[in-house]
Amino acid sequence: MRLGEKATAALIGLVAILAYWPALSVGFTSDDFFILARVKEFGGLGHPLAYFSASGFFEYYRPLTFLSHAADWQFWGLNPLGYHITNVALHAGSSVLICLLGYRLGGRTTGAVAGALFALHPAGQEAVYWISARFDLLATGLGLASLLLYSSDGRPYLLGLAFEEAVHSMTAAAHLLSARSGMKQTLRLVSADQAAA
Repeated sequence: MRLGEKATAALIGLVAILAYWPALSVGFTSDDFFILARVKEFGGLGHPLAYFSASGFFEYYRPLTFLSHAADWQFWGLNPLGYHITNVALHAGSSVLICLLGYRLGGRTTGAVAGALFALHPAGQEAVYWISARFDLLATGLGLASLLLYSSDGRPYLLGLAFEEAVHSMTAAAHLLSARSGMKQTLRLVSADQAAA
């Protein structure tokens, strides 16, 4: 990757941060309080394996996300600023990953436009502003990282498969990637998920 592409990707990340800067002044809302109660119940990071055996909480089994909340709990306690910093950083990271994937699919302009649209599109605001919507941010980021790794050498990586939402939301992008790169077989990560469903 050339210096100009790195600078553009960094600029996309900065644009995402600036666009969601107001989120840093928001308190906890809605389901955030349920997440905080669960983290408090488990003692933050005091018993990290407990998040992998927990059930019944909204019927969610998303231990990595709860661990990220627990890490925020350890550093920030009940100060919402830290939780929002994490969410804004995750969104900015996904924006950069979109930019990098765009470079692979169509070049520098494609990457810059795709990254900027993702960074600024209002559809992402709920996931960034709500602490409880971090599930979506992590799923998106890990799904994009998987696609980026896949596009680098043609082998599927299962990094994002821990989050079912990521796989389902990335199906169309995976088929585009497959067609664009000239691969003759269907992406195994998509078919494996569909076979398991």
